Amino acid sequence: MRKIFFGFTLLFFCPGVLAQVSFTAAPSTLQFYSRDTATDSCSVSISGHVDKNATAYSELKVKTYRNDTLTATNSRTLSYSGDSAAFSLDIGIKAGLYNYKYEIYGVNGTTETLIRKADSVVCGDVYIIQGQSNAEARMYDGSASENNSPFIRVFGSADTAAGDTLWRIGQGDGDMQTMGNVGQWGLRMCKLIVDEYKIPIAVFNGAHGGMAIQYFQRNDTRPDTQNTNYGRLLFRLEKTGLAKNVRAIFWVQGEENANIAGNISTYKKWFTELRSDWLENYPNVKKIYVFQIRNGCSTLADRIIIIKEAHRQLGEDYSDVPVMSTSAQVHESNNCHYPYTGGYKLMADNIYRLVRRDFYGASYAADIEPPNIKFAEISGKSEITLYMKRILDSLIWDTAWSDTDFSFNVSFVTVSGGATYGNKVILSLSSSATSVTNITFLGHQNSPEPFVLNRNGVGAMHFYQFSITTAKYRDSVSVAAILAANSITKPVDSVVTYSGNRIVAINLGGMNIVTIPSDIGFVDSLKSIDLSNNLLTDLPREIVALSPSGFLNVKNNHLCGLSDTITAWINSFAGDTTWKITQTVDGSQVCSGTNVIFGKSKKAGNFSECSYLHNRLTIKFSDVSDRHEVRIFVANGACVAAFYPRTGIADIDISGLRRGVYMIRIKTAGNYKTFRFCLM
Repeated sequence: MRKIFFGFTLLFFCPGVLAQVSFTAAPSTLQFYSRDTATDSCSVSISGHVDKNATAYSELKVKTYRNDTLTATNSRTLSYSGDSAAFSLDIGIKAGLYNYKYEIYGVNGTTETLIRKADSVVCGDVYIIQGQSNAEARMYDGSASENNSPFIRVFGSADTAAGDTLWRIGQGDGDMQTMGNVGQWGLRMCKLIVDEYKIPIAVFNGAHGGMAIQYFQRNDTRPDTQNTNYGRLLFRLEKTGLAKNVRAIFWVQGEENANIAGNISTYKKWFTELRSDWLENYPNVKKIYVFQIRNGCSTLADRIIIIKEAHRQLGEDYSDVPVMSTSAQVHESNNCHYPYTGGYKLMADNIYRLVRRDFYGASYAADIEPPNIKFAEISGKSEITLYMKRILDSLIWDTAWSDTDFSFNVSFVTVSGGATYGNKVILSLSSSATSVTNITFLGHQNSPEPFVLNRNGVGAMHFYQFSITTAKYRDSVSVAAILAANSITKPVDSVVTYSGNRIVAINLGGMNIVTIPSDIGFVDSLKSIDLSNNLLTDLPREIVALSPSGFLNVKNNHLCGLSDTITAWINSFAGDTTWKITQTVDGSQVCSGTNVIFGKSKKAGNFSECSYLHNRLTIKFSDVSDRHEVRIFVANGACVAAFYPRTGIADIDISGLRRGVYMIRIKTAGNYKTFRFCLM
């Protein structure tokens, strides 16, 4: 290892000054630095010692070029202690599609001597790809070279020899022994990031084809040992100093465990241990994306579905483990791997939508996650309805299906037809559904899928022995999710009203609710919703799937700046827009807007008109003979001002009041009128 690395650094030293300067840190050609997302920049460290016994430099100078334009010159005066002078510089560079070049000079009087040079240095984001041959993703049919970019970088390779310690520009068509290999779908995903967000990407692909999940485990005694796949990958990350900068890991594995007849619990156990080790060695990983495998690879479908179900359950078990289907991809001729077009390219496009949402600030959109079952119910004598998790998704039923794609706990029931409606799949059965207690979605064995997909062409996830439940169960579980999300221990029945077996009203008013999960959209029988007097700052997009025609109350929350869609939904079912005037930022400060007195100028007793202009509150009374009283209260009920006008007009200076929400109470002739006053 040391000889190889030393030979590499010789390429960048001027031979005449090699003995004079030793570096402990310095950039090399093609080196990749990790971006600080808070500052959108990287720090390039240059440090070492100068030997005075050679030429005694008085100064060290570093010139930084961005795309061949000199952008900075940094220098350090050398202070010798004995025969040696230490130096250290940290140079900040901006992330982006820039190639940085560094020239390091030793200065002696007016003479500058070039000591080291590094070119094509970049600053960006780091990812890991790991798993079997579909993570390696070499070329089987069609090249991915259209995605080649100088801003996609690779260090070393997954070769078991572990001898390569050089930075290279990435390519996608090679295998694990090919220098610079990213894999076809990995290269495509990186190119999408580079093109849209102008961020260079470094990929560490540790894939090894034909291996079970056990092969990828860590040696806990020696995590970075070169005798394990885990250790070789970790060595590469630590060698580059990027182990603590990995943003996400992509896991594509499972065919071999299906081949050896693995079971759900054992596979999940191995993955849980692997995930724990990853999060320890790569502490800044925020997501571990798992691809659910496809049927094929000469393995029986009833074996593969076990590992598929383990993959699906991992997404349920861990919030940091999104799962992506591969059911929409077309196998190439070996029925195990994928061509570029329709295979690895589609794989990249599908996972990229999640990456751009999770890491690059893209807004949430429907139809970007694979359709994934949430509930299954008998909805007719010979009919079962599958409810998918993403309530706002729009599903498509393709005609290319087979009656063997689904199976049930009873063999005499098969699927005779299907349709989709919104996020639901409606299955017509060959006979009565009475005896059906669970359903399995196997999918096709080798021929192209999918026949259930969303509007972006993302295929549905397969599932195993999923229990048939009822609409009442769906309602109850969904309301329970709302209570659990807000740490409320009340039973579901204490906050709902039933009609028959369905929940038709939910009363969560004044319960310090801070969030409403998307699950509320599954309670599609709701006619009345009370969410008033809580701490809500937003409502889930999925709530617009409901039609609470009887009653909707969201008053006295913190619902500022809602989307137009949700605002229109509230306006439609709340009956008017007065709910807006009860919303505050924090209980005292109103939602952003103009100074306004909320409430219409209408007579209430002898009170006739109220207006605000230039820090003065003007109240007019229709009967000047009555005794009038005006009091102003803050949100907690404390009175901050009282006025007793003796004429028909009260002209009140309120310039001393801070911005916030106040209550004005007007008393005249024994009658009271109270309304909200929002001052900004």
